[in-house]
Amino acid sequence: MADRGAVGGCTYRWIAPPCEDLVWVSWGDDQVAYHRPSGRTHFLNAASHFLISELLREPRDLEAVVDAFLTDDGNGANSDALVREEISRLLDRLEQLGLISPA
Repeated sequence: MADRGAVGGCTYRWIAPPCEDLVWVSWGDDQVAYHRPSGRTHFLNAASHFLISELLREPRDLEAVVDAFLTDDGNGANSDALVREEISRLLDRLEQLGLISPA
């Protein structure tokens, strides 16, 4: 996994696709998303759903996403490094799947 918080002096940011590109169905705490442009269906956990449906409605970099997760979850400073690493992996995976893109 490459940490793309900053690339070549520029901050790397992601954005979710337009709302009309995704159809959501809840399944307990998990979500199923149908991505209309690709025709693919994705089973997503709560963190992925939160990223796509809430946080990345506007472009955000890794630090802004981590800050939002820590604020939303009420986690302490001791978890910052772990949260950052996990979110970085999640962003990479969601980009590979085409569910978010560079902004």
